[in-house]
Amino acid sequence: MSTDQFEFEDQISITIDNDEEILDSGSDCGDSNAAVSDRFGVFTRSGMIRVGDESFEHEIIKKSFVSGMGLAGRDTNIVAVHKNLSSDPTRKARFESFKIFSQAVASKCGGNANVKYAWYGGSKEELCDVLVHGFSRCREPAPNEVSYGVGVHMIPAKFTCDGALSSAVDESGLKHILLCRVILGKAEMVALGSKQSQPSCKEVDTGVDNLVNPRRYVVWSAIMNSHIYPCYVVSFKVPNTLPNVVSGVPTAQQSALRQPPTSPWMSFPALMSILSKFLPPQKMQSIVACHNEFRANKVTRPQLIQRVRQIAGDRLLIGVIKSVKRQIGARAALSSVVDGSGLKHNLLCRVILGKAEMVSPGSKQSQPSCKEVDNLVNPRRYVVWSAIVNSHIYPCYVITFKAPSTLPNGYALRPPPTSPWMTFPALMSILSKLLPPQKMQLLVACHNEFRANKVTCAQLIQRVRQIAGDRLLIGVIKSVKRQIGAWADA
Repeated sequence: MSTDQFEFEDQISITIDNDEEILDSGSDCGDSNAAVSDRFGVFTRSGMIRVGDESFEHEIIKKSFVSGMGLAGRDTNIVAVHKNLSSDPTRKARFESFKIFSQAVASKCGGNANVKYAWYGGSKEELCDVLVHGFSRCREPAPNEVSYGVGVHMIPAKFTCDGALSSAVDESGLKHILLCRVILGKAEMVALGSKQSQPSCKEVDTGVDNLVNPRRYVVWSAIMNSHIYPCYVVSFKVPNTLPNVVSGVPTAQQSALRQPPTSPWMSFPALMSILSKFLPPQKMQSIVACHNEFRANKVTRPQLIQRVRQIAGDRLLIGVIKSVKRQIGARAALSSVVDGSGLKHNLLCRVILGKAEMVSPGSKQSQPSCKEVDNLVNPRRYVVWSAIVNSHIYPCYVITFKAPSTLPNGYALRPPPTSPWMTFPALMSILSKLLPPQKMQLLVACHNEFRANKVTCAQLIQRVRQIAGDRLLIGVIKSVKRQIGAWADA
C-alpha cells in the first residue's frame, strides 16, 4: 500500500506485519463532537478528537488492539480512542514532513518505504508531550536493563501486549498507548543489549530485534520525529494479572520497555572509579562487595542503590551526579575539537527559533514551557529541544580554522569580571574554612579538569557556584572587597 494513500484526515489504512489490510475506508468520527469526559481533557487539549464508540474506525482499532493482547484480550476493555488531527500549522508541517520522508525512503529502497503501524506505551503525560512536542527522550538503559540499541522502541501492531506492559496506569486506573505510523525503510538486526545509536551503514535506516518476525522496531534518535507519526491514542483497562497472563515476553525484554532514568546514566564501575577518589578504602570495599552480590543476583537493584546511598552518603552522590551532568553538557556544548592536523571545524547552520524563552543555567528543561513565549534581547546561546533538532536545524557550511593556542576555548575574549579578582588557590583557601571536605574535593577535581583544558573558565565558575552556593560566594566576595577597601584606606 502506498503511503500516499494514508491521508489521516480522509481515511485510515491499517496494515499489520503480514501485510493483511484490515481497514481502508472513510473515517467516521461518529459522536466525536459530544462532550468529552474530564479524564480525557488532556488529549482534547493536545489537539485530538474522540472517535465515536460505535464508528467503524473505533471498531477496527479495537479489534486490532484486542487481538494483539493474546490471552489477556478477553479481559481488556477499550475505554476511548482519540485521533490526532493535523489541525494547526505545526502538526500539518509534521505530517507533510512524514510524507516527504516516506517518499524519500521509498525512492532509496526501490519504491517501498516499508511503512508500518506500531504501538508506543508510556504515561498519559508522556504521550501528551509526544503529541504536542514530538519525541524527546531517547537514552541508554540502566546497567541491569536490556534494550535493542539506543533509540525509540516501537511495538509492531500485532504485539499489543508488549506495548501494554510499558504503559503506565493514570489516576483513573486507565492505561494509554499511542498507535503510530513508522517509516522503517531497510531495517537491520540489533542485538539484545546493544548500545548502537545509529545505522551501521548508509544502506539501512532502522533496527529490529528479528528480521523475520520482529517484536521491536528501533527508530534512531536522529530520525525519531521524521519517521514516526502518532495517529491515535487508545485508552484501555487491563486485568491486574496482565504480566502473568501475557506469555512469550521474556523478562529481559520487558525490562527494556521501562522508562529510562531521569538522572544521567553511568556504569557502576565508572561510579566506583569516581567514588574511589573520595571514599576511604574500607567503604570502597563495602561498595564492591555490594556490587558483587548484585551481580550474583543476591540483591535487587533498588537494594544495591540503597546500600550505596548508606555507604557513600547522599551528599557525595548528588555531587557526583551533578558533576556527570555537567560533563555531559560540556561535551554536548563543545563547539569544536582539534583534529590530527591541528585544525578545528565548526558547522554553520540555519536555525528556526520562532519565539524563544529564557532557560536558566543548570536547568533540566527539555521542552517549551508553554505554547507562547517571548523573544529576549542579545542571546549568546540558542537551545533547540531534542524533539525538533532535525526539523529546526539545517547544516549549511563547515568552517575549518586554526585558533591561537594563547586563547584556549576563547575565554580570554570575555569581558573582565566586575567582582574583585583572586587566584583560584586563594579562593579555595578561603572556602576550605567554610565547606566540608567532600565539597572541597569536588572543587579540587573541577580545578584539575580546568587546568587540563577539559572545561572552560565559564564552566569552572558555574561548577564552583553549584558546589559552594551563591550565598557563600557572595559573602566571600564582599569580605574580599572590604579587605581591599581597608588596604586602600590604610
